[in-house]
Amino acid sequence: AAPFDTIYLPAGSYVLSSGLGQLNVSKTITLIGQGANAASTIIDGNNAVRLFNISSGTVTFNNLTLQNGQPASGNGGAILTSGSASITLDNAIVRNSETAGNGGGIFLAGGTLAILNGSEVSGNTAASSGGGVYSNNGTVNLTDSTVSDNIAQLGGGLTLNLSPAQLTINNGQILRNVALMTDSFTGGGINIASGSAIMNSGLISGNTAFRGGGALINSGSFTMNGGTVTDNESNYGGGFYVRNPSGLLTLNDGAITGNRSVATIFGGGALYVFQGQAVQNGGEISNNTAVYLGGAMEVRQGG
Repeated sequence: AAPFDTIYLPAGSYVLSSGLGQLNVSKTITLIGQGANAASTIIDGNNAVRLFNISSGTVTFNNLTLQNGQPASGNGGAILTSGSASITLDNAIVRNSETAGNGGGIFLAGGTLAILNGSEVSGNTAASSGGGVYSNNGTVNLTDSTVSDNIAQLGGGLTLNLSPAQLTINNGQILRNVALMTDSFTGGGINIASGSAIMNSGLISGNTAFRGGGALINSGSFTMNGGTVTDNESNYGGGFYVRNPSGLLTLNDGAITGNRSVATIFGGGALYVFQGQAVQNGGEISNNTAVYLGGAMEVRQGG
């Protein structure tokens, strides 16, 4: 294909050969499935290869499914990018892929990942961090789409690694993701190692972790301008956990409600501030519970 070409894929299943390996892309192209819906046109790694390695340009996946990617090593179960290469998922599905590194579904080195128009990143697994998505240094826009049912040791749903990494949620949903590592700083829905997350609308719900069921803020920030964080569970900080002195949670609007801390020592049903800051300018913190301390919040050394 030439740069800026559009490739139309008829409905059906396209299984990649382990002998030929992943599809390498170094230009801007668009792939469009011609089936009735995204599940009608499938690119399948057969649990043997990564699907796409994108080194430059922007690749748009429209109305199709990428599934069962599993490289022998490295990051990015279904999709791996390098440099400033970008991805757009437009009514597309990335599912059931796995990596021994970071980014069970997608590893974004830099550039932009746009998850739009009913897209799904679901059922992916990372042995390390970012079950659904791992952004090392890039921008993730989650709009009218879902990141759900992903698993990793850290950042069950998504991980933002370096300080330029950013997540913006506009009517997006982060649901039922799991961070498996115990006695660590994990983040069920989101792990913000550094970088920033902005939630304007949407839902973070049903995620679980040892610390920070909804999100763990290490040295970055989470700004909530709307939406709902509910029904998340962890030992410490059912909704949010703020770890380091530079960590900041700002609630301008929206609701943090119905989250749970289940530890028998310490607690923080809605949020746990170990260090750093939590600032409430508006919104609602209500009906959160803790087995031991701080149904709404527990503040240890921060403010």
